[in-house]
Amino acid sequence: CVIATLDEATFADVNLFAMSRLDLEIVPIPERAYYASIASVYRPIRIMIVVTAILIATAGVLGGLNTMYAAFASRVREVGMLQSLGFTRGAVAISLTEESVFISCCGGLLGCALGLMVLDGMAIRFSMGAFAVRLDPPVVLAGMGGALLVGLIGAIPPVVRCLRLPIPEALNSV
Repeated sequence: CVIATLDEATFADVNLFAMSRLDLEIVPIPERAYYASIASVYRPIRIMIVVTAILIATAGVLGGLNTMYAAFASRVREVGMLQSLGFTRGAVAISLTEESVFISCCGGLLGCALGLMVLDGMAIRFSMGAFAVRLDPPVVLAGMGGALLVGLIGAIPPVVRCLRLPIPEALNSV
C-alpha cells in the first residue's frame, strides 16, 4: 500500500500513469474508496464486537442483580425492624438503593482505575496492523454510567422483594 499526495495531478493522471507502467502492478484507488472498502470488510467484525459487548453487559447486570438479591435476602429482618421503628417503605427503599448504587460506583471506579493503569495506551497487534487502546474521558464516563445503571437496576427487584413482606413476617424471617 502506497499513499500518494496529489498536488497538481488529478486521479485520472495517476490512473493513466498506472496503466502506462505495465511492469508494475499498480491499482490506483482514491483514499476514501480504500477506507470505505476496509470499513465494509470490518463491518461484520464490528457487529460481532457490539453483540459480544451487549452480552457481557447483560451478564454484568444479571451478576449485579444476583449479588443484590443475596445481599438483601439476608437483611429482610433488618428491613422489617426499620419499618417497625417508623421508617417508611419509601425511605427504606431509597436507603437500600443508595447503598447499592454506592457499592457499584466504587466497583466502577476501581475498574476504571485498573483499566487506566493496565490498558491505556496498550497496542493490540493483528495481521493487518495494530491499534492502541485509549481510555479517554467519554469511555471512562460510559464505564461509570454503566456501573451506576447496574447498581440501580440491580437493586430495584431485590428491594421490592424485601419490602413486599408484611412487617411481622419480615421480623420472623431467617
